[in-house]
Amino acid sequence: MDRSAGIGVLTTARYNAGMGQAAQEFLRYYNEIDYKLKQLTGERGSVPFWKRLRIAAKQEPCLKRYYDDILECHELRNAIIHHKSFPEEVIAEPAEHVVELMREIYTRLFEPPRVIPAFESEVHVFSPHTPLKEVLQYMYSRGYSQVLSRASGLLKLTTSSGITRWLAAMVNAGEVPFDATTLSELHEFDQPDAMQLLSRGASVDEALAIFQATLTQKRPRLFAIVITETGQGHEEPLGIITPRDLLGEE
Repeated sequence: MDRSAGIGVLTTARYNAGMGQAAQEFLRYYNEIDYKLKQLTGERGSVPFWKRLRIAAKQEPCLKRYYDDILECHELRNAIIHHKSFPEEVIAEPAEHVVELMREIYTRLFEPPRVIPAFESEVHVFSPHTPLKEVLQYMYSRGYSQVLSRASGLLKLTTSSGITRWLAAMVNAGEVPFDATTLSELHEFDQPDAMQLLSRGASVDEALAIFQATLTQKRPRLFAIVITETGQGHEEPLGIITPRDLLGEE
């Protein structure tokens, strides 16, 4: 099929005479989403819709996020187009919120919001030789629970949890050398998985899926996703995402 015309245009032209605008929009978005599923799975229609969706959702975070909603819309679509009166009339005109849902899924699938510019910000990177007292003052004054520095040229996250572990180790050793401690001495107290890197072209849904995966798989806590140009640790940070930004967690 020639995509230059767009499935939506072809669908509307075919069904205009027999249904309201809500049904036309609903079916147009459905067809576009189904076309995307076929692109992602390489299927041409022989595989059931639910199976295409299940396979495609493993590749596209947006589909996983709206998985149940899409299945329900699939049932509504079948009820409409398989009724004996279709296309002269439709058995049920989709409610506006259902059309809006399909529009939202379509937009996030074909025009997904990217982590940049959504989370673009100035991110301060400390020298590993910065005194711990200075770092703590910076975190307290801004309400931050983590800061970035570099270790061997690569970005390194120091978190409030890592600082707590360092403090416990120092207390256990019988001393708390705040004045003599630098940020580099705390690097070993944070889990390697406390931070993940993501390229600027990644979608917001990709970032959300990363945080959700750490919860469902019961992996060590992910404190932040740091955005760089290509997702490499030697690059400058362009922004940072925390669980609170996407999941509402502290």
